[in-house]
Amino acid sequence: MRRRRRAAAAAALSIGFLALHDVSNITAACFPPGKVGEMQQVIPTYQIGKDSGTLLSTLAKGHGLAWLKGLPPMLFDEWRMQQQLFSEVPRLSNKKLVKWSAEPARPTIFDVKHAILHDTTGTYAFFRQEYSKFASILQPLLRDELAAAASDSELARSTMTQSILRHASYACGSCCAAHTDYGL
Repeated sequence: MRRRRRAAAAAALSIGFLALHDVSNITAACFPPGKVGEMQQVIPTYQIGKDSGTLLSTLAKGHGLAWLKGLPPMLFDEWRMQQQLFSEVPRLSNKKLVKWSAEPARPTIFDVKHAILHDTTGTYAFFRQEYSKFASILQPLLRDELAAAASDSELARSTMTQSILRHASYACGSCCAAHTDYGL
């Protein structure tokens, strides 16, 4: 039994830990008709505070993805404002703190790195707030799950400084809408 739990934990982590934000807060208008329901059927749901102890198995069922319900609301308007600002002033992109990429026919992506917590400039205050908000919920949750499933795991004891908060914006009508992932 213990070996099976460790294997499930390792499988989920080798794929990555991605937390797609609650679908009710996603801009559903950008999804093609019926896509939200289709995605909800494919990706399993994990309710923070209710489904304790099942995150790793939920991630394994979703091949590394899970809808996480119970997260704070996503500030989509603010993310769009930041996207506009970064498109006007591309030099704001900083590979160590906030990496921004925008290519034609591809999603616009912000990668907010752990080091943002040590930055004190006003330029990145929004990103610091968002990273901190999600890391304060998701890191302890993942650490607890790992400690229970694989107590000898280095990740269970780590500070998870390689984690990234990624916000992706897609064009309306794409196979996906704006969403935020948290990953290791």
